[in-house]
This record gives sequence, C-alpha cells and structure tokens, in this order.
Amino acid sequence: MKAIILCGGFGTRYNLDNHKKILKPLLKVKRVSILERIINLYANQGINQFILLGGFKFDKLKKFSKKFRNLNVMAINTGLETNTAGRLLKVKHLVDKKENFLFTYGDSITDFNLKKAFLKKNREMYLERVDAN
Repeated sequence: MKAIILCGGFGTRYNLDNHKKILKPLLKVKRVSILERIINLYANQGINQFILLGGFKFDKLKKFSKKFRNLNVMAINTGLETNTAGRLLKVKHLVDKKENFLFTYGDSITDFNLKKAFLKKNREMYLERVDAN
C-alpha cells in the first residue's frame, strides 16, 4: 500500500515572520522532522511505499527522500502553484485504480492505529496486503 504525502505548500503562515523560509514538513521537533515522523509511523504499520508531492523548496524534499534505504520513498515535483487536488491528479498514474492508498498532509503529526482506521469491510483486504509484504 502507498502513502501519498502533501509536501509542496509555501508554509505561508509559518514563514510569515521567518526570514529563512523553510519547508514545513522538514521542520524538526526534538531533532526529527515532522515528515520523518509521519513516514516512520506509517512504516511501523506496514506501509513501505511513499510518494512525496513537492513544489516549494523541492530540492530539500528530494534530498530528504534519499535518506531512507529500506523504504521506497519518491519525491515528485508537482509544481509551485498546484493546489491539493491538482497535486494528487498529477500522480494518479502511480496508483492502481483498485488499490487503496493513504493521503495525508506532510506537516500534521498524529498517532493512530492504521488497522483500526479502516472500515471493517476493507480491514481484511488491508491486513492481507500488509501481511504479504
């Protein structure tokens, strides 16, 4: 199963008073970036393919994506001005029509159990896919 993560925004509110503009998903909390925390949370629950949708500061995102050796992490430049839906549309060819995928923001940290998040009907399919990996 794939996780598609939005990482392309300008971080307008955060960067408003910040002279050194940064990519919010790469902001570190206790020496670990938000995006790395998200990827680790998903990876610990069986997800091993990640598509990072970038735009702003894409070079930083591309460099970040190379640090994961045991996971398939791909950074794709979806453009500076592309909106959320537009970013997803630009990578729809990377997801099979019958495949479930996760879609999330790259600057939001949460802790959850992915198996419990799926509807009961889809849970068995998810478990089968994760167990197959």
